[in-house]
Amino acid sequence: MSDRQELLLANTWAVRGDRRDLFGRWATDSTVATFLDPLREAGWMARATHYWVDDTPVTSIPPAPELDELVRTWRDQTAAFFAGSEKEPSWKFWLSMRTTEAMTELTISDQEPRGRLFDLLTRVVAAWTKGLEGTPLQASIGALTPWGARYARPVPHRESQWPLGAIAYYLGRSWHEADPTRAAVLHAIEHAPLPPGVTRTAERDLLLVSFDCDLADPQSIAAARALGERWFAPLVPTRLAPGWNERGDRLAEIADRDELAPFTFFDTRNGIGYKALVVDADTGGIDEALWEALVDIAKAHQAPDGTTVKAVRVIVPTREDAVGLTPRARTDGLDVAYPEERSFYWVDLTASSS
Repeated sequence: MSDRQELLLANTWAVRGDRRDLFGRWATDSTVATFLDPLREAGWMARATHYWVDDTPVTSIPPAPELDELVRTWRDQTAAFFAGSEKEPSWKFWLSMRTTEAMTELTISDQEPRGRLFDLLTRVVAAWTKGLEGTPLQASIGALTPWGARYARPVPHRESQWPLGAIAYYLGRSWHEADPTRAAVLHAIEHAPLPPGVTRTAERDLLLVSFDCDLADPQSIAAARALGERWFAPLVPTRLAPGWNERGDRLAEIADRDELAPFTFFDTRNGIGYKALVVDADTGGIDEALWEALVDIAKAHQAPDGTTVKAVRVIVPTREDAVGLTPRARTDGLDVAYPEERSFYWVDLTASSS
């Protein structure tokens, strides 16, 4: 896929009480219509060109009466509509109905007008929520996330059931209030002080939190994502993302340990040379001749025997040594790693995510 930026509106709709015996009472043609009608009103369904259901091949959209008859039969299935090519559609709607939840994903490409798109997507989620009132389904967690829009993330990177890096959240109050842990999260989000650029509103069973940005401006989106994660992450349960430690350093993912002079070992698969370096505990001094030799290899991207070297990482005894040498190493084109828990971590000063 090309480096385009897509907006992903992802929502989960939980069955009340997680009762599997309710499936037949909510998975009906009325449920499917509840999800599709707002898309029709927004004009997307009229532009749909293809669809697929479960593992069936992609099929051209049939005439409206035939399509309506088709969707009435959907129950415990996954289906999608899209416009344009399958790999790079201008928009795509994905619906999965399972015994304890329904999930929806509406993906909008950067080919689509962005003018009043945020307001439109908010109305769509509100219509879904209103249409499901009185059914066993309820809104749980929804988020609007710009995929492909890189931004400066807080380190270490973290993960959560509540997606991080979104520019809007659509949180179901009833679902959160039904569980003590979730209720505490909702309370924290509802009562946290709002910095400039953050809006919080309530409508029916939805709590909406959004971060101001211009959807046509990548820099504005990046700033909103960074602000959003800094504000939102401390309010929800999180865990370390794979490949990070609590200090905010990156795991050196070593695939191979082969011999290649002058390195202590060479990761052939990733093309990275690792060299242990002694740091004087009193003066912080290092073997300058060895350092310069490693710098030369990094600049040439080539070991003395001609082997291609994509990167050079120096291994020092402690993290304190690594932090002290990292600014110089960045200037010289090297990385600095240190041992921790039978692994190696390197100080990453340029962490970001897409």
